[in-house]
Amino acid sequence: MNWTVVWLTVAFLAWLGGLAVAYFSAAKRPEGGRWHFVVFLCAANFFVFFLLFGLVGGTAVLGRRADGFYFVGDHGHLRQVKPLVYWYSFLHGVSQLVTLPLGVFAAFRAREQDADSEPRSSFRGRGAA
Repeated sequence: MNWTVVWLTVAFLAWLGGLAVAYFSAAKRPEGGRWHFVVFLCAANFFVFFLLFGLVGGTAVLGRRADGFYFVGDHGHLRQVKPLVYWYSFLHGVSQLVTLPLGVFAAFRAREQDADSEPRSSFRGRGAA
C-alpha cells in the first residue's frame, strides 16, 4: 500500500470537509453561497478523478487505443482496460479542463462575495493616527 496516497487522500478529505462546512455556513447568508457550492463540486470532481486515476492505474488522456485494445497511461506505463473504463476515464479527464479553471474562478468569486458581505471597518473618526 502506498502510504503517500493514503495521507494525501486523508488530507484532501479534511480539506473537502472544510469546504462543505464553508458551503453550509454560507448557505445561511441572505446572498447564498452559490460560489462556495461550485468550489465544493469542482473539488469533489477532482478528488474522484484522483481516486479513479489511482485505482485504474492511469488515465485515458495519457493512454491510447490500438487494434481494438484500450490502454490507460501513467507516466509512460500503459495498462489495458475495458472500453467502458477507457471512455469514462477519457471523458472524466477532459472534464478536468473545465472544472479545474471553474473551481479556481469560483474560489476567487466566493472570496470576493465573503469580503463584500463583511462590514468594512474604518479607523476614521476613532482617534486613530
